[in-house]
Amino acid sequence: MPRIRPHNVSISLDSASEAVHDEFRGVPGSYRKTLAFGKKLVAAGIPAQVIMSISSTNRGQIIGMIDLLEKIGLRNLKLNLITPSGRGKVLSFLKDNGIKEIMDFLEWAFNETPPWVLPTAPHALTPVNRLVQQSSCPVLNLMGVLPDGTYSLCGVAFSRGEMAWGKFPEMTVGEAGKTPLCTEA
Repeated sequence: MPRIRPHNVSISLDSASEAVHDEFRGVPGSYRKTLAFGKKLVAAGIPAQVIMSISSTNRGQIIGMIDLLEKIGLRNLKLNLITPSGRGKVLSFLKDNGIKEIMDFLEWAFNETPPWVLPTAPHALTPVNRLVQQSSCPVLNLMGVLPDGTYSLCGVAFSRGEMAWGKFPEMTVGEAGKTPLCTEA
């Protein structure tokens, strides 16, 4: 069976600091594995996006992340502001900051970072010159693989177990992509 190259791969990396990322994710060694995987994607020429979950504790590390990604050749960074749901109830950017702080942060992110840095914000709060880079969440076209091998829509099964189906290696990625949850429209 021929191998199909992924169209795009998203990886979660929440800090340029190994200790901060591993503590944030609660998985020792996850930083090194994620960074090594990102480097493999670059070497293979597979388009990749790094998703950095932003909380009040790591918001000051964005410039370090930009520097790290430029160094390894991954120039696509999505900044997701953590919302107060699931595991985000503890470190929610939106819960911990008022509207002024959120607006100031977004203004800084849009004006002081390279165009390949994509802060997640409603279109009404996005400068016109950055709308071209904005997209919507393509959940119907996403299949996430959680650290334990569980297949899920995006990473939602961390907090919503009913959104998971199957697990690697018991089910291959190809089999997971053919399940009714992935193929129903």
